Amino acid sequence: AAFFNGTRASRAVKRRDQQACIGRNNNRLLCLCSAGVAIQYRNWQQAVIIAPDTGLLISPFDGAGSTGAIEEGRLIRIIKRHDSYALINDENGRSGWVPDSSFAFIAMIMADNKKPL
Repeated sequence: AAFFNGTRASRAVKRRDQQACIGRNNNRLLCLCSAGVAIQYRNWQQAVIIAPDTGLLISPFDGAGSTGAIEEGRLIRIIKRHDSYALINDENGRSGWVPDSSFAFIAMIMADNKKPL
């Protein structure tokens, strides 16, 4: 087929440029979504101490020694879990193991407090 003043060629180039632009926009969207997911995941790891004077244990076992206490209402971040214990960091940078029964995840508290419209 003959090219009439480059019309077919210019349409092909235009189509290729549009597809490349769509690809770049999809990559940007993917990056933004990934950042949002990472932030949300971080929020899911936040909890609050609900038991008064919870001991910060040195290991995740019954009878483990304590390095101090953490007060009820303190914001914590869950680092990892072992059986019925969680390794946590508090707002002041202290860390230790606490029983699962001594904290509640913030996302769960927020979901429980939602009222139907």
